[in-house]
Amino acid sequence: MIYGTVIIGSSPAMLLEAILRAQQGHGPTIVIEAKDQLGGNWSPQTRFGHQIDNGPHLLYNFNSDMSELFATLTEITGCSFEEMAPPPRSESRLNPAMLEFSFGFHGSKTRKRLRAIRAVLARHWLPVLKPQKYWRPQGGLSNIVRQFHLKLEALGVEIRTSVAVQSLRELPNGTVEVSLDNGEHIIGESVKATAASLPLLAGVSSSFTLPELKSRRYGQAYIYLRNARKNVFSFFRCFHDPQMFLAAELGSSAQPPLPEGCTVLSVNLTSGSLADEINNSEILDFLRRKKLVEGINGSPEIHCVEWEVIDLPIVTNEITNQLNTELDSIEFIHCHNLVRTLYSRLELAGALN
Repeated sequence: MIYGTVIIGSSPAMLLEAILRAQQGHGPTIVIEAKDQLGGNWSPQTRFGHQIDNGPHLLYNFNSDMSELFATLTEITGCSFEEMAPPPRSESRLNPAMLEFSFGFHGSKTRKRLRAIRAVLARHWLPVLKPQKYWRPQGGLSNIVRQFHLKLEALGVEIRTSVAVQSLRELPNGTVEVSLDNGEHIIGESVKATAASLPLLAGVSSSFTLPELKSRRYGQAYIYLRNARKNVFSFFRCFHDPQMFLAAELGSSAQPPLPEGCTVLSVNLTSGSLADEINNSEILDFLRRKKLVEGINGSPEIHCVEWEVIDLPIVTNEITNQLNTELDSIEFIHCHNLVRTLYSRLELAGALN
């Protein structure tokens, strides 16, 4: 059997790509995911005995109108999108530490002053003059993945999980041979692959050698809080602490639901090679000192902490652009910026409402 489209990876953007290809009649479509569930890096995970969304996720409009995107996604998934009002707040607005951050860079004093002024404008006055709107899908991002899954099943798209792609090879007749780690080989007229899969492939093009990739090391900490009001979303960029920069409430996505007054807070750690040296006491001190639970009623009790260090190879746009130019039937898609990727794929397919 020759598939019309082979989709490698199952992030929301890749699942949307599979839906679009199937709807537009490109022949039989198959989705291949190395993990045991769909979602890719956005797939839910189990923390503290509950399944929760993976990391802080919200959709925002980049100071532009994204109503077409949300209307189209609602039509495809049946999932509504809730505008977050009031929008998430950042403790860095007009914070003296923000200026310290700006002056911490290399450069002349003039450049540092201009950078500090620009930071204040961007973080304080720009949102007033041209406010961003923040949205989150009903039921969380994991619900979007579930709804995409149901749509794919309704369209007759084949889905395979727990199997990884080892190599891709364009054949003389214009099709692509996809080699899987179970020894199977499948043929597709077209392959759409997430750029994150590129470092895992043993071969793609005989004329292209993948350069040595840099890696970004970061940590993801999950904090279980008691005596905290549920369904509160806190979003902070802590410019004055380069080690930990983002926090989000994830308790509303927990399945089964968390007990009354409990929630889960996610914090990203961006301390480079030092990420594995940060201990729980430092994380707890950071949360208290920076008031990352501000806006949650009461005095939350930090019950326990789970965290991990992740090394993520960086595949640049230059690498994928070079490959996409050389290859005829294979396209690598960057999915790290979810909203922009969803919008661009819908726009490219002419599917925006």
